[in-house]
Amino acid sequence: IVLRAGDFVEGRRSGNWFEDHVVGRLDAGRVTYPGPLDRTHAWAWLPDLAEAAVGLAAARARLAPFETVGFPGWSLTGHELVAALERITGRPLAVRSMPWWALRAVAPFSGDVRGVLSMRWLWERPHEIDGARLAELLPGFRPLDVDSGLAAALERLDSAATPSVSVPTTGGVR
Repeated sequence: IVLRAGDFVEGRRSGNWFEDHVVGRLDAGRVTYPGPLDRTHAWAWLPDLAEAAVGLAAARARLAPFETVGFPGWSLTGHELVAALERITGRPLAVRSMPWWALRAVAPFSGDVRGVLSMRWLWERPHEIDGARLAELLPGFRPLDVDSGLAAALERLDSAATPSVSVPTTGGVR
């Protein structure tokens, strides 16, 4: 089973886009967004993705020998993501662009950075992941809504970096 998903939102700093880059300076009231704010980008709340993977594994007998399944997650423009973060934190946030020039300067010395640069197109082109097959296979699966998932992710981060964040009681964290 290949389960395709967008960029992870996981609630811990592991080198991913959301926690380490987008909200890495949330404590200073700032968001760094890697692409144009008007483009749709695919995100996946990791606990929901894990729940979907477990559900698919349990449904294995009903699947073809090889299946590719899309996990729709949250398809958000940068504007929508920032608006959600402002609702959750209760304050306006300044938005900065990703300093791609700095990554290009480091790229000759770092294979990891070259890899990041090779994926820049995912920030420039609007995209989302089709979840029709997942809905077919797991009709009872209900992921967290955007605000609840983002609030849970921020709450899991170092509390000094995310002042006045509360997790909504609806939806719950699995």
